[in-house]
Amino acid sequence: PDAQQRLGVVAKGLELANLILGPGVNRAVQPLRVATDQGAIVMSHAQGLGMRQAFLAADPAARQELIRRAAEWLAALTVDRSEIPFTAWGRTQRLAGWVAESDFGSWGDRQLATRATARMGALARILHGRPVLAAFSHGDFHSENLFVHRADGQIVMTGIDFELRNPIPIVRDLSKMLTWLEVDDDHGTSALAGLTPQNLEPIYPVWRDLPKTDRQALHFHVGGWLLQLYLTRGERNAKIRPDVERSLRVWCGTEDLAAVL
Repeated sequence: PDAQQRLGVVAKGLELANLILGPGVNRAVQPLRVATDQGAIVMSHAQGLGMRQAFLAADPAARQELIRRAAEWLAALTVDRSEIPFTAWGRTQRLAGWVAESDFGSWGDRQLATRATARMGALARILHGRPVLAAFSHGDFHSENLFVHRADGQIVMTGIDFELRNPIPIVRDLSKMLTWLEVDDDHGTSALAGLTPQNLEPIYPVWRDLPKTDRQALHFHVGGWLLQLYLTRGERNAKIRPDVERSLRVWCGTEDLAAVL
């Protein structure tokens, strides 16, 4: 029953995304058939390359163009916006519990992870319950869930693997994309609140009007995703671990993104 319910949620989310986005340069795959007996959804084809693959193969200018288009895709999807109270304590407490139970002896820096949860707690005391912009969004917005191809000189982006139907803070999805890009490439800097300037700058034209509280909430979620990536991919993958640690250290020492965006 749980699997069937999740399939239904994913299918409804895809249907809603297609109603919002339509057939233009910002698209979503279409659910063609829900096979509940097999636990699967048959979907239309997503043209092109995964954004992650395209991003890693691109030069710096092309990377910025991909990030800008991803920001535009998210803006197009989240067009029907309202305000909801920001919830911060639940995520802070879950990550703090995860840190407490993790064995850092063989691979990681417990002091850094503990510092990150303390910083999240300080932000939660400021932000919890304050209004932030929310909308129907992707729910798992990162570079492996977007496909890109060129048509008539434009980059067409197609979203896959939608996770939910209920409105969420828009900055939750935006922050996940930014943090995944941050740890996907050894760029040597995370100077802007834990993020690389070249990765953050392309979203300015699209999201420059985010209210201050939303920018602070974006900063909160950047730290949350970085810490989660550290506890999962960072533990398993020694290659990306220094990148995540660098980003997390800079994030811990930054007030917020309100002055950056």
